[in-house]
Amino acid sequence: MTSTTGFAAGLIGSVQDTLAYGTAFLLLVVLLRLVLCRTWIADPIAALLFVATGTALDFTSPFRFIVTAAAYLVLGFAIVWSIRRFGFLAMYAAWFGNFIFVIEPARLTAWYSARTLVFMGILIALSAWALWVAPAFWGACESPRWVPRRSSARREVTKRSFVTSLVRKVRWI
Repeated sequence: MTSTTGFAAGLIGSVQDTLAYGTAFLLLVVLLRLVLCRTWIADPIAALLFVATGTALDFTSPFRFIVTAAAYLVLGFAIVWSIRRFGFLAMYAAWFGNFIFVIEPARLTAWYSARTLVFMGILIALSAWALWVAPAFWGACESPRWVPRRSSARREVTKRSFVTSLVRKVRWI
């Protein structure tokens, strides 16, 4: 709140934190889905690991720990749901929205309210862009051409087939 350079450094730092933490969480979710092969098992485990790595858990009393852990669990499920429904751009927008308000509080009546308006404008522009790009909004994710059809027959998973499928999935990311 002291200077314009501090404001710009906070914005750049929040972008860096968004890319670092968002990519790490996305990697965790993707790897758990690949290893466990069931999204209904992998997603709650990813949310629980998000709670376990939470930096704002309050250990001062059992009640505060339960409340903060529950809040982190809800946030973890919301982020996993947004990844599944809207893709990684919406997830990055949520992470950026979280980090951007850590820099400065949102006050419209203070002397630094212009910075708050800049933050709000960035979030609105990012949300509009995410809405425009999200394939779920336009209905393009119903039958993408590049997703191979799965056969109903059950096949054995060997080490080679797992590595081959992993390489194929990484190519499309």
